[in-house]
Amino acid sequence: MWIDTAGGGTSAVRHGGMFPPNVYHHKASPTMKTLHIASFRGLTAALFLTLASFFAGVSTAGAQALSNIDEPTGGLTLVGDNGGSAQSIVINFITGASAPSFDLTEVDFLFDSPDGSPSGLTIGLYGPGFDVNTATGDFIASLTLASGGPATAGVSSFSVSATLAADTNYYLKLTSDHTAGSAYILQQPATTTTTGLPGWAYGDNKAYFNGLPVASIGNVNTAIYATAIPEPATCIAFAGVAVLGLGLWRRAGRRAA
Repeated sequence: MWIDTAGGGTSAVRHGGMFPPNVYHHKASPTMKTLHIASFRGLTAALFLTLASFFAGVSTAGAQALSNIDEPTGGLTLVGDNGGSAQSIVINFITGASAPSFDLTEVDFLFDSPDGSPSGLTIGLYGPGFDVNTATGDFIASLTLASGGPATAGVSSFSVSATLAADTNYYLKLTSDHTAGSAYILQQPATTTTTGLPGWAYGDNKAYFNGLPVASIGNVNTAIYATAIPEPATCIAFAGVAVLGLGLWRRAGRRAA
């Protein structure tokens, strides 16, 4: 037993426990309890919204990583017959270093009306081991037409799924069947202006006659779409946030019960 004379001199006797003076257990009022629960649930909801936004950005179609597709056009290049030779082209691009790696999802090209009736357009993605002298080696994936059509003027979109390393050279090789007088025609920009993610750039593009390099060519009007893949540590941190949010939600539920 102890006697607490605090609080204006009014005495109170406590029995059955060792409580230090001037320490009381205050039960929260129903209003305060409701406010606490609302606060927990509000914080938890905010955490889950953050997570949803994060993982949506990782998993959905990418942003424009590199593009000049909206730049004014100032030239043309061919894929197909060029004066009796089978011309193919290779577009070189370099990834940035804003993330450890990137998911490549789409590449768009700006075509002009073709010559004749070309067919058999193929577009392949090649890695840093690609041999620019023979236009072979280090094949990664083929691109598949998703919308538009290279045999008509306008933008054609091609889908692809590949993981690209940061700060690395990659190559897009465009070839077609060789039919006399027929060729796909791609637009080339009149400027060197590009937009996209930090560090992404176009490199040295080349034209090939019958598989042999003949000249460097300017850029082609293209748009490359990719999604940054975060560090594993970042994913772990967000997983920790998810666990914390679940704990807060369950705690709020127990308080409400």
